[in-house]
Amino acid sequence: MLKNDAALKKEGVTEENFHEMIGYYFTTSSTDGREVELKENGKDIIVAWRSKEEYAENVLDFRLHEFDLQVCVQPNQIASLPCLTLILCRWQP
Repeated sequence: MLKNDAALKKEGVTEENFHEMIGYYFTTSSTDGREVELKENGKDIIVAWRSKEEYAENVLDFRLHEFDLQVCVQPNQIASLPCLTLILCRWQP
């Protein structure tokens, strides 16, 4: 899990050794365990100190919308879903 800059530095993580210490690429694991690229060729793109916020935003966006298709494709069952689920559903692609 990425932390704020001060917490990372306290643990000895610097801009220079970030990748060696953290070792992330622009991928994440889906709920079903698949590796998902967060951007085109993400498995080949190293998360650097300067791109760590972009990585975190991409992971958050993926998590927030991971189930959009499953939720939105079944409109006849929406009435049975909790309100929070409906807030996360995008009605337009």
